[in-house]
Amino acid sequence: MIENKLQQQLSNGTWSDVDDRTEEFLNLCEKNNDMNRDEVLNALDAGKKLRNDPADWYSNCRYEPAETAPAPPIQEFVPDNEEWEY
Repeated sequence: MIENKLQQQLSNGTWSDVDDRTEEFLNLCEKNNDMNRDEVLNALDAGKKLRNDPADWYSNCRYEPAETAPAPPIQEFVPDNEEWEY
């Protein structure tokens, strides 16, 4: 089983790992979203962002997004019709 990293949103909009404060932030998410622990964990597993403090717009928690594969390179279009002018 892969363990997800809990992150908090900072005031500049970036995300930071909460590391050893995970339990504290999960408790805040329970309190500020009127959810129990299972509901919080299920919402985070589903990719939701949850409020950890209603006072600030940026007070959210999420699981760190999974790494994605890079997009394939764009192939250059070369027309096979020699009548085209550039």
